[in-house]
Amino acid sequence: MSIEVVKKDYFKIDMLSSSDLRLFATDRKKFYKKNILKEKEEDADDYNRATLIGNLCHSMLLEPELFDEKYLVSECAETPTGLMLKFTEALYDATVNNLDHQGSILVDMPALAQIAWEASGFKISLDAVMKKFAGSTAEQYYNDLRRSRPNNLLLVCIDDLSIANSITASILGDEFVGPIFTIPADNNTIFSEIQVENVKFLGTSMKAMLDRVIVDHGDKTIQLYDLKVVWDNQNFYSEYYVKKLAYIQALVYHTALAQKTVDLGFDYSDYYVKLPIFVVADSSNFYTPVQYKLHLNNMEDAMNGFEYRGRMYKGAKEIVQEITWAVETNNWRISKEAWDSNGILTLK
Repeated sequence: MSIEVVKKDYFKIDMLSSSDLRLFATDRKKFYKKNILKEKEEDADDYNRATLIGNLCHSMLLEPELFDEKYLVSECAETPTGLMLKFTEALYDATVNNLDHQGSILVDMPALAQIAWEASGFKISLDAVMKKFAGSTAEQYYNDLRRSRPNNLLLVCIDDLSIANSITASILGDEFVGPIFTIPADNNTIFSEIQVENVKFLGTSMKAMLDRVIVDHGDKTIQLYDLKVVWDNQNFYSEYYVKKLAYIQALVYHTALAQKTVDLGFDYSDYYVKLPIFVVADSSNFYTPVQYKLHLNNMEDAMNGFEYRGRMYKGAKEIVQEITWAVETNNWRISKEAWDSNGILTLK
């Protein structure tokens, strides 16, 4: 049977996630701004086209019934680019900043365009920009932004939606991966997008979002699948699992299930929780999707750290210890290692 889980706003749950641990390990400054200063910083590198397409695939495969609550499909074939995209975004911001309480615009379009032109960095004149803007994809995109963002919807262009549809179809049609998302709920309990709170992990409470959990009541096993849509699914280990510290995510998610933090609606103490499997699709949709099974040594490496191609990668234990030290001492501008060595580090 399939279980529907009532959800809160995941991002409003004030607990660390595996993404936060990964962020701290790769960019302490961003972690500090996000988790300590509570700044909302939009970074184009963090939410790029590949991320959008991956999120679209997640919605189509795991929560298709909620698609219209998350996205608005633009009439544009593709998103504006370069300075015109900056101008369009700035024009939208200027519009929002000049609305009265009834939602009426307080200033005329020429004034808004002047603000956007100055913010966008165009070198050509405002008149030239407006000639390019009028009747273009950028103007339609601006109008779509005004429909989507006030309703907390992400704007999706037709080309991106088409790519996501193709990838989703490839996943569902694959003889090996497809059954993960089409398995009948006869002797299984199937969960999608489970939000978990209070995962006890190395002395701290964490949250997690589990993509796909299949409980086999015949075998008494529980299998977690995590869906990834990446640029290079053939070299997933080096280009994503290690590079993006996905091993931290696998460890936290498995811990959540193994310590029975996840509410599956029944007592599963006598069930065997298998190690996670990454289901990895190719964002260009050239290669077929594949599964990457984790082993105990992967879990041990994720906890304690490991060496790969001559470089040491921190494990969850060290990362959590460093976060705890920074919180307790309020030292965010220096690492614990540098502090302990009086600011002297050895070149490696």
